[in-house]
Amino acid sequence: MLRALFIAVTLALCVGPGGAPAALAQPTATATLSSQNAVLGEPISLTISVNSADNLPAPQVPSQDGLTISYAGSGSSFSSTIFNGRVQESRTVTHTYTVVPQRAGEFTIPSVEVALPGGAVSRTRPLTLSITSAPSTDEFLVRLTAGNASPYVGEPFTVRVTILFSRGFDRGDLATPWPTDAFDVFAAPPDPALTLGRGMTPIFGVSVPAAEGREEIRGRVYNTIVADAVMVPRSPGEFTIGPATATAALVIASGDFFRPSRTRWVSASSEPLSVRVRPLPAEGRPAEFSGLVGRYTVTASATPTDVAVGEPVTLKLTISGPPPLDRVPRPDLRRMPGFSDAFRVPEDAAPPKVEAGQVVFTQTIRPTAESVKAVPSVELALFDPAAGRYRVERSAPIPITVRPTRELTGADAVGAARPSGEPADLRAQRAGIPANRESPGALRDDSFDLISALRSPPSIALLAGPPMLYAVALASAAIRRRREADSPQRRRERALAASLSLLSSSAGPTEVSRALSTYFAAAFDRPIADGALTAAEADGLLRAAVPSAKTEILADELRALLRDCDAARFASSATGPELAPRARALLPRIDACLRSIPA
Repeated sequence: MLRALFIAVTLALCVGPGGAPAALAQPTATATLSSQNAVLGEPISLTISVNSADNLPAPQVPSQDGLTISYAGSGSSFSSTIFNGRVQESRTVTHTYTVVPQRAGEFTIPSVEVALPGGAVSRTRPLTLSITSAPSTDEFLVRLTAGNASPYVGEPFTVRVTILFSRGFDRGDLATPWPTDAFDVFAAPPDPALTLGRGMTPIFGVSVPAAEGREEIRGRVYNTIVADAVMVPRSPGEFTIGPATATAALVIASGDFFRPSRTRWVSASSEPLSVRVRPLPAEGRPAEFSGLVGRYTVTASATPTDVAVGEPVTLKLTISGPPPLDRVPRPDLRRMPGFSDAFRVPEDAAPPKVEAGQVVFTQTIRPTAESVKAVPSVELALFDPAAGRYRVERSAPIPITVRPTRELTGADAVGAARPSGEPADLRAQRAGIPANRESPGALRDDSFDLISALRSPPSIALLAGPPMLYAVALASAAIRRRREADSPQRRRERALAASLSLLSSSAGPTEVSRALSTYFAAAFDRPIADGALTAAEADGLLRAAVPSAKTEILADELRALLRDCDAARFASSATGPELAPRARALLPRIDACLRSIPA
């Protein structure tokens, strides 16, 4: 009896007078900052919390001049309490944004509108933020240097960002302004004189390997973080690159398990670089100019070197020079002297391979006559900036032996008799298998009846066979074409064309996200909605598909691009104008990388 009474009271307390759990409270949104006071470059967390049972999209935070606001992610929590016999349930969705101040001053983050279920809208209260300049110190420095301050158009040169610190720092931020559309920017290969670090550093819009070193300046020893980028000028003129700015939380007192380290935010700024890009001279420019500017060399090797007319010879061309070598064009052998009239050169060729400061092209050629004595020199027309003139680099000719192709005649047939003088007399064979039969009984009726022949099974099979075989061939060809049209390579080609068509000059972050999602959905045959591709998902797909050092760089660039897209879409940051050009440059490189996957 007492047990039944206890159960009844408990159920009454849990269910309450209404007989059902209480519904969720009316959804509301609140915004908070991790700190209302910070120094220049110090990241601050902006949190928008919504107590709603639905998975609501991330609210769009209005952009603010002087603040970079990027979406960091979301989370949720659920709780349930019983009060006065009623069940109170609560689910909170939290969206977090990272706010990085770019200048000192007073800021107000305005009210943020949050869309709620049923079309309702909740608005957060405005938040104030006070930013002061981080002090500079000789314990933390930034340096920006160029390997060549007066390059020619098309001449690669290295720009190096060096961060120097005599104390350890807990975290930091580096800002390098985009060097305008007058330069193409590439990741530079690691400097062998430095120790390669474990991470990648974004500079000038590309992710490059970070190297570590040590340096002494005026008696003080600094640890250094070095990041190199290669820039290729597109047009002549006077340009300014930089300055590069950095902020960091220097450790002034180390912590332990019970106490955190004490830090002090500091800032540093480099001097800007002045670069004068010189135009290429029109005088003396050869018609076959490759567009390369710098010191390049070309060598060639061929195997085999003893062949018959028409047999294949594999020609390997190696071009060495300054990075980036993936922009070196393939030499067009069909337009070079000595190739077009002595060799058959197919249009298709294996893709080039970049390895250890050189790019390797492989091409199959076939000699057309036994008079061919050598593989001619391969020419590479370029501009030598040191000499200030155009010149042609040539590989050494390769001697080969070409044998005539032997013709087969009737005498080569198996069992054929050698020709002799007069023909032999015909004689009857009297014994054995080939014996001649001369009796009348050996004669048979060889008359022909067309109607009977057409009605015979062999004739019916002979007449019906070709149409049936033709129908089977047509069906097989249709199936093969359908499979080829749906092959991974064809899907990627169509997806690349569709994605690039979305990336017009006015494309915003939504179009860029849609273009990337379109391509990856087709390339990896995954159901990815428009604009729903995440940085983590894209990074994992690309690294798993082609594990290589080049893929690592592409994956880091793609992850940074998707994060900037999220920042521009959800936080209205100022990164939007550069997203479309970065995507247009990155997608073909990713597609070329995926083409190396065996079918």
